[in-house]
Amino acid sequence: MLGSQFLGDIAEFFILFQTMYDGFVDRAHAVTRLLADRRTTFVVVTTLDPAPVREAEFFIDALADRGFDLGAVVLNKVLPAFLLDRAAAAAARVVASEADAVAARVAESGRGRLADADMVARVLREMGESFLNYRVIANREAEQRAELSRKPRAGGQRALLRHRHPRPGRPVAPGRTDLALTGGRVRPGRARAPGLRE
Repeated sequence: MLGSQFLGDIAEFFILFQTMYDGFVDRAHAVTRLLADRRTTFVVVTTLDPAPVREAEFFIDALADRGFDLGAVVLNKVLPAFLLDRAAAAAARVVASEADAVAARVAESGRGRLADADMVARVLREMGESFLNYRVIANREAEQRAELSRKPRAGGQRALLRHRHPRPGRPVAPGRTDLALTGGRVRPGRARAPGLRE
């Protein structure tokens, strides 16, 4: 059985809650206005792993359904764009297939460990094959980026994909964001709200 004290506490709770209701409603309306404001934009950050990219696609669709602005999609942990370079792939094939000949030339002019043609050939072969293997993954990532770029934004616009190419000879830091799928206002590598100072 329920005691009268308990029922009194429940009644008091609902009476107090009723006085807070208007505040909740006002705050909910304020948040809705803020989200719908033309100055508000959303940045979706994801990786190209299957589960996170599905979540990002769901969120992008939800934003479009509600008419909210998608400012950018930032893709983390992507391979550098130079892996898609055809000339680099051709060079990797030559290095892998002609590793013995290249190693012999290096060994002729080399000192110390570079004088070991077999070791140099193994390293060159591994480098060329690794480049070609990573290139397969980079091509798949490029396909996934293209799929994401076809996602409609609010107003029926399509998001624009911008690549951020690393400088030649400069390694890409692990976990660095290498590109952003942008809606126009956010530039690659500078995913920030308009009007904010750096």
